[in-house]
Amino acid sequence: MNSRTDKAGKPVEAALILPAVVDGHIYLPQNTRFTGHIVKVRGVHYGFGHESAAVTLHFEQAQVPSGPTLPVDVRVVQVENARETVDTAGTIKGQRATATLGHSAEGQITGLAQVDPIAYVALTADSIAVLGFAESEILYPSGTEMIGALNLPLLTATTYPRTTAREVTSLQAELPSFLQTLPFRTTTQVGDHPSDLTSIVFLGSPDALKRAFAASGWVTADSLTAASTFSTLRSISGTQTYNEAPMSTLLLDHQEPLTTLTKTTNTFNARHHLRVFTTGKTFDGKAVLTASATQDTGIAFSRKKRTFIHVIDQYIDNERDKVVNDLIFTRCVDALQMVPRPWVPRDAYNSTGDRLRTDGEVAVLRLNDCTAPVITAPTSAPRPNKFERSVRNTMLTLRSQLYRSNLIYQGIDYSRKGFTLFSEHDAPANLGTWYRTEASDVSDEESSDNIGRPQSHPAKQIMERDTSLLRNRWAPPKYEIAFHGGYTRFRNESLEADIVLLVPGKDTDPLYIAGLADEVGDGWTAGFSVTVNTWKWVSNEFSYFRQQGKYRLGAFAITIPAGDTPISDSDFNQATATVGLTTRQFEYNSLVHFRPPSSRWRPYVAAGPVLQLIALADAPLKRPSSYYTLGLKNLGLFKAAFDFGNTPPLDGGGIFQPGLQYGAGIKYRVTPRFTMRMDWRETWSRNPRIIRDSYESFLPDTLPDGYEVLVLNGPPDSMFFQQRATMGFAFTF
Repeated sequence: MNSRTDKAGKPVEAALILPAVVDGHIYLPQNTRFTGHIVKVRGVHYGFGHESAAVTLHFEQAQVPSGPTLPVDVRVVQVENARETVDTAGTIKGQRATATLGHSAEGQITGLAQVDPIAYVALTADSIAVLGFAESEILYPSGTEMIGALNLPLLTATTYPRTTAREVTSLQAELPSFLQTLPFRTTTQVGDHPSDLTSIVFLGSPDALKRAFAASGWVTADSLTAASTFSTLRSISGTQTYNEAPMSTLLLDHQEPLTTLTKTTNTFNARHHLRVFTTGKTFDGKAVLTASATQDTGIAFSRKKRTFIHVIDQYIDNERDKVVNDLIFTRCVDALQMVPRPWVPRDAYNSTGDRLRTDGEVAVLRLNDCTAPVITAPTSAPRPNKFERSVRNTMLTLRSQLYRSNLIYQGIDYSRKGFTLFSEHDAPANLGTWYRTEASDVSDEESSDNIGRPQSHPAKQIMERDTSLLRNRWAPPKYEIAFHGGYTRFRNESLEADIVLLVPGKDTDPLYIAGLADEVGDGWTAGFSVTVNTWKWVSNEFSYFRQQGKYRLGAFAITIPAGDTPISDSDFNQATATVGLTTRQFEYNSLVHFRPPSSRWRPYVAAGPVLQLIALADAPLKRPSSYYTLGLKNLGLFKAAFDFGNTPPLDGGGIFQPGLQYGAGIKYRVTPRFTMRMDWRETWSRNPRIIRDSYESFLPDTLPDGYEVLVLNGPPDSMFFQQRATMGFAFTF
């Protein structure tokens, strides 16, 4: 489903996973097919019309497997584990991309840099490159799970039998006593605190179980590493979908889980997840595995733990039945039985303080080899192209700033978000219907008419996800955040030499002449960069650097009296001074590597544009504001030329100009998450006219009328070349 391309009237189809069990009878069996259409759809497109997407679905028919077609009136009430919400009319409402935590964080990060416009540009580009921009359209792959509700009652008297056997083993009498020997409570790694309850037991091989979960759309959670933590933070911020986000490690009988599995649509806040443990035992010739399963329904702040935790659905039997229904749907389960466990507590709390309510029963599933499962193939909905996303994201950002940048709106919005984030709360209220399975109080008086028996399915190959984070710690990184420091020099030392004349309009007024010349010297440089490894051989790098060199200014001043008055020694002054020359640069470079991403050594060449702000010392250059003779008669010339106060760069003090940068470097990946690098860059730009720009239009207000200013400029021999050599280190993700 794609809000960008779908139109009203487009047909939709859904398969029933949760059988409709009422009073112990199955009225709608699993795999009942619902058909309907899209009633309304609204896309964001380029962001000119709407800030968020919306889709309304309606289902009109239900086709029972090998049975009748029933008229229904069904609306969607929830999209399982999705960031989108559904209103009472059944409209799926997409998120506003500028309302995510990630977008707010980008605004705060770049806001800190607004005192330095070049740093502002650099951090804006870096934050967008790293945190990204949330997807505004509603894009659901096939296999997206939704909960529907009947607008009108479904009138039917036909019931259907179970599709799985009622007895999971030939040793039925011994099963309860055997289950009592299995551990049923997980514990934390640190402190050995009691946590989740186990609720499912599998009789079958681990490989068959893995195939069954893969066929039903579950994925293996990644290990907790720096890279997975970074991706999790992006997922929490709302700017990335990370369905394989890791989960905390719990132990069962002091053993780590065999595998951790998760299932969500497009959010980290809500997801199904379970931990599968080996027991080291067999029963009736089959390996025995057990699992604890819970559903995360949100994120809240725990005062007890002093951190953010997942809030779970306290009715954990719902998640048990969810897992059972998913596996039965794949046809990898031969038998299902619910077995009471009176020794298990009915009301408990896990290690983070969430309540656990259960009927105490355990679902025991006998698995087959699962070589020909029914597969839920997650065909993705295509995203807009890069040009459309770029225009859309720009428009949405501008609209948000125009509508919501005032203090009143921001104050209310931050207060609401803070209250929600830091308040402890329980899971959302249950929708009013418990999850059921085929074994949920099914009557013994089952129909002999086996119309609910599933049709045979051809064998399909399961394409399992490449868990590169688990198998290869040296997988090529996607992001590199680096810090640099080193030496800077200037190829040409002299910038300019100028003669400034204040020419009187009357013969009775004196003539003022000042000569000024400058030169630059070497210094230090420091900065940071963010590299996005988009392609195999080419990367995009965004950088901010501060280069601090020396600036030496020499000057002489002569006052030529009117008429035949001779020039005295007091009419001639000369002085020199040295201050710092600061260049702030925002750089974009395309890096072309000579070795593949899997190599630990990666030499490269680089080239790209630069935007730079050149200023003197810690304050920008600005035009002299005092009487001109102050600069001609004493060392106050330099105070007239330089402002050592706190004038902001955008008030006319700095010199903004573009440039072209090129260079080379080499990276060495010391560990999977740490890289050393050496870089050389040269920036080519126009010579900054520090003197000329300061005095070209200068005329003191206290001079008599009729004076003109004339600046004679002597340009340098070549363009302005700034070179730097740095060493640094990078964190890779």
